[in-house]
Amino acid sequence: MTGGILFGVSLSNVPLEWTPGRLVMVPILIASAAMIRIALTLGAASSAFWIRNPFNMMTMFVYQLGEFAKYPITIYSVAVQALIVVAIPFAFVSFFPTAFLFGMDAWSLPGLLTPLVAVYCLFMAITVFRIGLRNYESSGH
Repeated sequence: MTGGILFGVSLSNVPLEWTPGRLVMVPILIASAAMIRIALTLGAASSAFWIRNPFNMMTMFVYQLGEFAKYPITIYSVAVQALIVVAIPFAFVSFFPTAFLFGMDAWSLPGLLTPLVAVYCLFMAITVFRIGLRNYESSGH
């Protein structure tokens, strides 16, 4: 609720030309970004099937890497950019969708790819989860 209010207030104070394409893409990009976050969390949490340690740090690592998504990727080195665009695509959660909405021509195309990246991430996370379930060995009776 609070996020929606902040989003609405922010958009009302930004000089942005609302075209029909942008109006259609906003809910799609928001849903896609949420799907990417969910998929990355599920994928990281699925590592618990293989890492038999009560303190699995993989989920915390992915969560901390998500902090990179709060800033424009252009401030990072090429190696970090590659990490958050290709390996763990947090750039598709905020940077690329925002670049599309604000019409930043150099970064707009990846913003349009956000729904495809979301579907791919969700597919991969579910696949990793299912493989983990098949190999799961209970520690109890």
